[in-house]
Amino acid sequence: MSVDEIKVITIIPDKKIEEILLAMFLKLNIELTSLTEFEGMVIERDVFLEESLYPNLLHFIPKIKDFLKSSYLTSLHKNSEQKQRFPCINLFRQVLKFANIKMSPFVISQGYEKTTGKKIIKRFFRLEILS
Repeated sequence: MSVDEIKVITIIPDKKIEEILLAMFLKLNIELTSLTEFEGMVIERDVFLEESLYPNLLHFIPKIKDFLKSSYLTSLHKNSEQKQRFPCINLFRQVLKFANIKMSPFVISQGYEKTTGKKIIKRFFRLEILS
């Protein structure tokens, strides 16, 4: 087999996982119809840190466990809320990774606070479809 004949195979998740992901993003008030719409999307980190979000996502965990092992994904553990600092971010990041989508963080500086000289930053996540 030559190098020209090698094809790149992308992992296409099960339709049920895709439906779960789209429903999870609907809880963030982001309405999507397919996983291809994730490409290049930028989401502010503060959206994932809302206290009311994680309890709304807990009912997705048993559905995700039907397809993925909790030993592989720590966000599916029963004690993830107590053990992890940002369980909501971890849940999204780990399930998106299974769907072949990378959630990479980046920071935008908004200058400095005049009185203290402290740097003001905004944190975001960029979603990229891996090939």
